[in-house]
Amino acid sequence: MATKKLEIPEWTGSALTLAAFLNYSLSVLKALAKQGFNNLALTTIGPELQAEVNRLALFINQPRAFDETPEITKADTKRDSLWKALWYAWHYVMQLDPTDALYQAALQLRPTMTAYKGVYRHELTKETMPVCYFA
Repeated sequence: MATKKLEIPEWTGSALTLAAFLNYSLSVLKALAKQGFNNLALTTIGPELQAEVNRLALFINQPRAFDETPEITKADTKRDSLWKALWYAWHYVMQLDPTDALYQAALQLRPTMTAYKGVYRHELTKETMPVCYFA
């Protein structure tokens, strides 16, 4: 029986992105499963790999609570205060005459500033992906 060429995808994601790493792990597992664990002499290790990828998916997708410490609260408050100061400075510069140089500079920031309006009200959320397991 002729064997098909096994193509393992190349890792191109960010090392800091759990969801991207999980997607990569799932794509490797899918490539191995497509060949058949028996054909790859992975009868023992194949199901173990599958179980570990599923455990990784559960770990990444589970809700987590983060401990609030006084240092974190203080840093968050400072970050929020600085953002509000920047926002209001920009907002009021945009009230100047459109021929003013400061207005023109602030105008260039409009797409970025409006995209992040109110960002200080939101917590950073865990990056997730749709849960996808192999049976």
